[in-house]
Amino acid sequence: MEVIDDINETYPFNNDIKLWADECFQWLQDVYEQPWGPPVYDDSVDFPISLGKGSNVTLASLISDFCELLQLPEEKINCQVIHAIEGDTVQFNIEEQYRCILDIKDSNDDKSYTILIPNEFESNSRYLLYQFSLMFTQIVLEEDKVPYYDINHDQYEIHAFLHVASVYFAFGQLMAKHGEIFTKEFNFAMQIPSPLLGYIIGLWSEKFDFEDQPWLDMLPERIKGSYLKFKKSKLQS
Repeated sequence: MEVIDDINETYPFNNDIKLWADECFQWLQDVYEQPWGPPVYDDSVDFPISLGKGSNVTLASLISDFCELLQLPEEKINCQVIHAIEGDTVQFNIEEQYRCILDIKDSNDDKSYTILIPNEFESNSRYLLYQFSLMFTQIVLEEDKVPYYDINHDQYEIHAFLHVASVYFAFGQLMAKHGEIFTKEFNFAMQIPSPLLGYIIGLWSEKFDFEDQPWLDMLPERIKGSYLKFKKSKLQS
């Protein structure tokens, strides 16, 4: 698979990137046969511990909810809040300061996972829903022993691939909504172009009949616009 460098808001959304997304999606379909669905919503049904009546979003509650959604062993997953100051054992560099990092420990083929979270965002529910969609997607791939590193050549492309896989695992609406709002709140670019995310959600939606469900109206306008362009192009082809 060809390397796509510097995938961000300023990178032109062109046919090469569409081809990259198509190849990633097809690769996942070869592994898992069918994309997962229905879509995951930020509601008390999918997140009963975090978003149920009278509950609060915490790191522990999100771990429990994501593990239940994905049938993952909760005892293998924890979080660590990182203060990116001089002298820390683990520090976030400039490129990583707005995203979580998954620290994987492998002992006798039994893995455990620590999600490293920048301290300034540990209580930001939008940030956590967006980033945990990516982190738990990566945990699923690790637990299923899927060799996603083999098709991605550097950390930046792996991170972009995780967005594709998160959509594949039905987190597209959740990730688009909270990622877009969070990035506007903190005035920085989303970690893949909004048009690309809309395009990937279009690839996912082709596999299901979800047009009448409310997830489409919940998408941010830029991502929704790209999705609708994808659907229109398919109708014309």
